[in-house]
Amino acid sequence: MAHEQISKSDLLDRIDAGTPIQACLLFQLNLVDEDFTGAKFEDCIFDETDVSEAEFVDASFINCDLSTAQLKSAKFDNVTFENCRFFNSTSHKGISFERVEMRDVQFEQCNLSNASFMGTKLFEVRFADCKMMGIDLRRAILGREVGNNKMLRDVRFEDCQLDYAKLNELNFDDCKIVRSRLMGADLSNSSFYSADLSESDLANVLHDRTNFENANLQGANLDSIDITALSGIRNMKVSESQLAAIISKFGIHVVPG
Repeated sequence: MAHEQISKSDLLDRIDAGTPIQACLLFQLNLVDEDFTGAKFEDCIFDETDVSEAEFVDASFINCDLSTAQLKSAKFDNVTFENCRFFNSTSHKGISFERVEMRDVQFEQCNLSNASFMGTKLFEVRFADCKMMGIDLRRAILGREVGNNKMLRDVRFEDCQLDYAKLNELNFDDCKIVRSRLMGADLSNSSFYSADLSESDLANVLHDRTNFENANLQGANLDSIDITALSGIRNMKVSESQLAAIISKFGIHVVPG
């Protein structure tokens, strides 16, 4: 597909006029601290374009390439990303969401592999059918404070590939990671209190001092989980077949009747 290279002034004029930005190349544009309220991008390439500290409200991105964009401290509120690429297949580097604020953001069928979320604030964020291998969520802030030091969390991963993701030392309480693959992911020292991990593949995850209290693990692959390594299992929900497999690791066999 041929892309029209667009200047900063032309881009901002079209945004102000409410014109969708389609099949455009944004090459090395300085868009720091710009307002993109209502912007609609489709089939666009953000090639080394800097949108740091920019605000995207009620915006959408469809089939866009942001793998070399700079997003530091940008804000996204009520934004959708559909079939977008944040992974640079040439350098094999993922995008940095450093200090980015996301609220009511949807990622669907996006490639976010190797992305870094250092200092990223996520609330009401949903990842669906996304490739997220090797992402680093350490130091991300999952939720928002609602008073009296209480955090309200709502981050969901559905049908995602999270192999070898760094999810350690985080609080996933009340979050959802369902029907997702986490092979080799690091969950060490993280809390999944009342979280939903149903039907997810936890093969070979690192889980030293992981808290699964009150978590829903029904249908999840727990074959490599050492219950004695966990910091909490009270009220953990598993199916009967899973329970038999867990008990068998202690040399105990369940006999019918």
